[in-house]
Amino acid sequence: GSVAELETQIEIALELEYWDKAVAHGLLEQADHITKMLGKMSHSLKQKTSNPESQIANPNHG
Repeated sequence: GSVAELETQIEIALELEYWDKAVAHGLLEQADHITKMLGKMSHSLKQKTSNPESQIANPNHG
């Protein structure tokens, strides 16, 4: 997906010496951290929407 594309671009930029290994490593760590956060959020939202007593507002429900 998009994360793999981002990681590839970071690796290419490193190979082309646009930045050093420390910068590339930091960017890869940030991408990994954000990916994990989004995964947890997605999982949480799926659980809430599958729960009939969800606290998520339903605009079609009065």
